[in-house]
This record gives sequence, structure tokens and C-alpha cells, in this order.
Amino acid sequence: MTLNRICTALPLLLSVSLLASCDQNSVAAEQAAPRPVKVVVAAAEQDKVPSLPGVVRARIETDLAFRVLGRIASRKVDVGDLVHKGDVLAEIDPLSLQLAVRSAEADLRNAQA
Repeated sequence: MTLNRICTALPLLLSVSLLASCDQNSVAAEQAAPRPVKVVVAAAEQDKVPSLPGVVRARIETDLAFRVLGRIASRKVDVGDLVHKGDVLAEIDPLSLQLAVRSAEADLRNAQA
């Protein structure tokens, strides 16, 4: 008879303990939920940014000189660009140089004739 009571009571005890454990988890989950916090969004004041007049100058300035005369056909760099030794800064229109070469060749032929 004791075995019959144990077999009847055991499933009942397991069911009760299972239900009790589910209830404890839900209470623990409710307690672990964070509390809501009030947040205030404030606009930044941009009127207090100072505006000062001034002139910005380069620390190092270089005067440019060219070996030949002529019009600049294209400029390869802009103000403020970083350049290195050997970089092409501008190209000169070759028409005036070609005309000067032809004139010099004509003068040479006249001198040789």
C-alpha cells in the first residue's frame, strides 16, 4: 500500500513543484526589469559661438619662377594643396614655344645661307 501511495503522490508533487518553479521565474523576471527613467532633451545654444575677423596665411610661401615665357594652359593644383618635389604645378601653352623654335630655325637657315 505504501508503494501505491508513493506512486500516486510522486506525480502530484512533481506537478506542484513544476508549477511553483514557473511562478518564481516570472516574479524574478518582473523584478529584474529596469525602471523607466525620465530623459530631457535640451537644444544646444549656438548663439554663443564667437565670430572673429582675421586673415589666414600660409606658414611657408614660395615665389614661383619659370624657365620659359608663355601663357599658362592649365593649373594642376589649387590653393592649399600639398605638393612634393617634382610635382607638375602648371602647364604652359606650347604654341608660343613652337613659334619661337620655328623663328630660331629660320634665323639659323638665313645665317647659314
